[in-house]
Amino acid sequence: LMNKIEQNTGKPTAMYIHGLASGSNSNTGRELQKLFPQYQWILPEVGEELGQAIDKINDIVAQYNPQIVMGTSYGGLMTMYANAPNATKIICNPAINADVSLAKNIGYGTHQYFCQRQDGATHFDITPAICQGIAHYKATHQVIPGINNHAVFSPNDELLGKEATLDNATMAYTNGFVIHLDPKGGHRMSSSTMAIVKHIINMLNV
Repeated sequence: LMNKIEQNTGKPTAMYIHGLASGSNSNTGRELQKLFPQYQWILPEVGEELGQAIDKINDIVAQYNPQIVMGTSYGGLMTMYANAPNATKIICNPAINADVSLAKNIGYGTHQYFCQRQDGATHFDITPAICQGIAHYKATHQVIPGINNHAVFSPNDELLGKEATLDNATMAYTNGFVIHLDPKGGHRMSSSTMAIVKHIINMLNV
């Protein structure tokens, strides 16, 4: 498994799932480790195929039983479907419509990863098969709510656009997620987004 797992015992466990074009060395993962040292953070590295990524996440959840599962963008979509009913789920600007947005906003073809990957990969492909696989997965699986469900959306999400963001927020709301609006942020994690996440995690009283 290509994951970064802290070796601190005795702490409650939390997991962060990165977005597209990222990896377990993501800046957001490192920032979460600094902001919330009371948790043992698991930073899995996942690929672009949704079903395979969620299977890997589910294996980690079964092994470590994290109290928090958090994901951003494409990782937010994975978090929604992850089999973690006993965790608090936090999703930030989830790419719920990734089957459409990857093709429309990223584009088919080969793209470069933003960070150095644990698996050594430097580029990834967006293909029609990947987008079709996302659509098929969503059509054949149910969102699995956690014990607490929080979703952070930016009305100014420059990647997904306002209409898609509203649709995504509606889907998250109908699946039991409390909606938090981040009017100062964009699609990528910003200081304003992280402030909302900090408020949510501090409310958990762990």
